[in-house]
Amino acid sequence: GISFLSNMCYPAARDLSRKIKAALPDTKIVYGGVFPTINARQIVATEESVDIVARGEGEGIVRDLAEGFDELGAIPGITFKSKTGEVVETPDREGIADLDTIPFPDREGLDINYVASLPLDVPAVIWDRPYTSIVSSRGCPFGCTYCNCPTFSGRICRVRSAGNVLKELEEIRGKGYGAFTFVDDNFLLDPNRVTEICDSMVARGHSFQWACEGRAEPKVNPIFEKLSKAGCDLVMFGIESGSQRVLNGMNKKTKILDIEQAVRHAKDAGIGIIHGFFIVGSPGETVEDVHQSFAFAEKIGINSFNFNSLTAFRGTPLWQDAVARGLIDEEKDWDKMFPVHAIHPDTIDSKTLFSLRSQLVKRLVRRKIMKHPRD
Repeated sequence: GISFLSNMCYPAARDLSRKIKAALPDTKIVYGGVFPTINARQIVATEESVDIVARGEGEGIVRDLAEGFDELGAIPGITFKSKTGEVVETPDREGIADLDTIPFPDREGLDINYVASLPLDVPAVIWDRPYTSIVSSRGCPFGCTYCNCPTFSGRICRVRSAGNVLKELEEIRGKGYGAFTFVDDNFLLDPNRVTEICDSMVARGHSFQWACEGRAEPKVNPIFEKLSKAGCDLVMFGIESGSQRVLNGMNKKTKILDIEQAVRHAKDAGIGIIHGFFIVGSPGETVEDVHQSFAFAEKIGINSFNFNSLTAFRGTPLWQDAVARGLIDEEKDWDKMFPVHAIHPDTIDSKTLFSLRSQLVKRLVRRKIMKHPRD
């Protein structure tokens, strides 16, 4: 089983599966994850080293496959090639209704001394403690134009109960872990569940240092104190832009004022590190908009930040729009990803964008070091 997220990983996955198949030709190889799910038919049709693509969640599929490879047509949620060479797609598999029924990950084979670092090009260590990750929910109900999570999850979010999450926390504490990240698409989506988890962590005397990611929305502002008391040291916000017009074009459904307030509430609550994800190079974005985003990052006082260039991935509204405009060939380009500034006529040209980003990142870092060296 080989699972991966995006186009960036496909060449490495393909190289790995070809080497395995060459060494062990009778071994069945199954791909899973977001990119394989969205491109299942194309992968099976073009890559000889792949026997099956598991679409969507893999827990039930891998169990069914292990119980018998001879009845592939009876297993929902897979794509494979028939004996006559035709690509067969069985019906979609229903999502697991109760995530609490899934066993906790088997961490026995992992190096407990894995160290957490910020999501930066140059990794910055956060906590010098044994570290792991936890998935407490699946899916996202929003529809941002650049994200293929809605295609994968159907814009449905399912959550594990607070009690089930706390059982896993007890387990990792017993194994010696001292830090973790909730790697959910939006851990803060349900403030009531977050409150229950945090209150129980405090009541049980947990001393973890941990992180989570979420949207900057008014409903989350009251829970930052709960997060801080429970040991949350790092909150990562998908801010994306300091221009409301650009945010609207991304279908982000957030307001500039909401972002400012969320960051302020998080800082006032004592959250140690606040990280902001930003995107530049959107269709219609101007040089002034980019300047606005960097000025916004400085104004709201986040501790760290990424300014990534917008990329079109298959399965996103951004990709579909580019196909409709004739900028991407759906049949030929399915395994590619495209920097939007390189293909879209209504963007800042690549040379200007990269020069501008480099200049503004350096200036922002210099200003933060001079004005707020501790941050």
